[in-house]
Amino acid sequence: MFKSIAFFIIVLAVINTLTARTQDEILTSLVAIIIVGLVATIKTR
Repeated sequence: MFKSIAFFIIVLAVINTLTARTQDEILTSLVAIIIVGLVATIKTR
């Protein structure tokens, strides 16, 4: 269940990164991807 939510968030963040206008938006998206990725790896262990 959590994996699909994490995947969905990552997909949204990637789309946001691609459509981002400013550097700050890109950084925010990348940070979100990293945090979700870390949480997902901890949860699935």
